[in-house]
Amino acid sequence: MVIQWRLLKFSFPAYLYDTVNHPRIKLKDNKRYTMRDIGALEKRIENLELTTSLSALELDTKSLEVRDADGLNRFKTGFVVDNFKDRSFIDFDPESGSRCDVDVVSQELISAVDFWSMNPELAVDPGIDINTADMDSNLRLLDTNCRKNW
Repeated sequence: MVIQWRLLKFSFPAYLYDTVNHPRIKLKDNKRYTMRDIGALEKRIENLELTTSLSALELDTKSLEVRDADGLNRFKTGFVVDNFKDRSFIDFDPESGSRCDVDVVSQELISAVDFWSMNPELAVDPGIDINTADMDSNLRLLDTNCRKNW
């Protein structure tokens, strides 16, 4: 692997008579970055990424259509952005507060989880009258992969 770094440029005329004055030497001005310069660039890039992502969210919010009761597009004034570094924005009042939490390590909002179940019901083929059907036999069910066995 060859690493090249241009430092200067030599120019020679076709017929070189004066070797002191006629060769032209042009120094190349190379940029020299210190770690401080790189850190400042990194911070500027992070700010640029944040501004760009917020601009994209603003465009998404502006194009989002929220309808009122009359079917008209509601006026939107903005949106809220949070980095989820702490729990200071959550109202933990059990009566009127939020039922979510914040994972400050991964900086994510965690929603409340409700566990509930429904009683299983058979969906019988609509061609069968449920009032006169014999429940001891296998009925045709809506899902062909299911069978009633009892």
